[in-house]
Amino acid sequence: NRLRKLGTYQLIEALRTLMQKHLIKQTRVVATIRVPSNRRALNLYGSKVLETRKRISSVVLRDTTMLLPDRFDLAPHLRSLGLKDCGLLHVPTSLLRLKALRSLSISDNAIETLPDRIFQELTQLEHLVLNDNKLSVLPSIRSLTKLRTLWLSSNELEAFPDGMTRLVELRDVCANDNRIDRLPDDLGSLCALRRLSVARNQIAHIPRSISRLEPLTHLDLRRNEIEGALPEELGMLHRLRRLLLSHNKITSLHESVGQMRELKDLALTGNRLTVLPESLFRLTQLTELQLLENPLKEPDSNSIWRLQVAASKTAKEKIDESAARRSTVMFNREAFVRASGLKAGI
Repeated sequence: NRLRKLGTYQLIEALRTLMQKHLIKQTRVVATIRVPSNRRALNLYGSKVLETRKRISSVVLRDTTMLLPDRFDLAPHLRSLGLKDCGLLHVPTSLLRLKALRSLSISDNAIETLPDRIFQELTQLEHLVLNDNKLSVLPSIRSLTKLRTLWLSSNELEAFPDGMTRLVELRDVCANDNRIDRLPDDLGSLCALRRLSVARNQIAHIPRSISRLEPLTHLDLRRNEIEGALPEELGMLHRLRRLLLSHNKITSLHESVGQMRELKDLALTGNRLTVLPESLFRLTQLTELQLLENPLKEPDSNSIWRLQVAASKTAKEKIDESAARRSTVMFNREAFVRASGLKAGI
């Protein structure tokens, strides 16, 4: 009788508590939820209990303990669905009938495969989040022509899904912590891409087509297998603000790096750099330059990096004096010296 007086959320929490105390067994409970027609988001945390109705446009289930319903198709107008940490081993087949779905997040589960036709059915998707599963391969996503966000981090993927480079609306791709060993040769076809994060993978080189990613502002390739000199084409990314390349096997930077005038953060810790391009002094917006764990050599006497000042001056004083001589330099000098580990006399 007490349970009958509770609202949907309170009912779910009460049942969850009873199950945790082993007072009842795992149970499927159908909750009819009525929300105003202008309500666009409904979050139900702590349960797998749900039978949706037409007027609901967004559902989120997280950290669940009860049985997940298999009738999501009862809400054909559902636009957003999140199933986080639900213990899912597979995707409910009823999801394939949610033709109006714009956002799908199925993160923190144990899913190994997706239905072959899932993306041929959910063609209206704009945001797709599949982080923290056990996916080793994905079906083709070439049908998702409206996709803007693709998050695939912490899986077991060895390659990006087929058709990704045809998605001209794609703005945000994040696939950290996988086993991906290459970026697509036609990566430059993603003409709207603004963020690409593929840290902690096995990527060995950067394709030259990257120069066509004009809107790109964030590029994260930390802890990969990139070896040798960086391609000159990187300098064509004039809007790039963050370039994170720490812990690779990079031996040199091209002078074209000085063309990235919007760059604020350049991370190169743990590479094999011995010299730095003088064009770095043209990066007037740069505030963070990380260079630790590189075998940097003492610059030549005619290098812009060497200052003809008394040896007794500290590295910070020398950087400050360099800035005074060159009005275009706007480094955060204290952070620069601390991050680079360079000594007096640079």
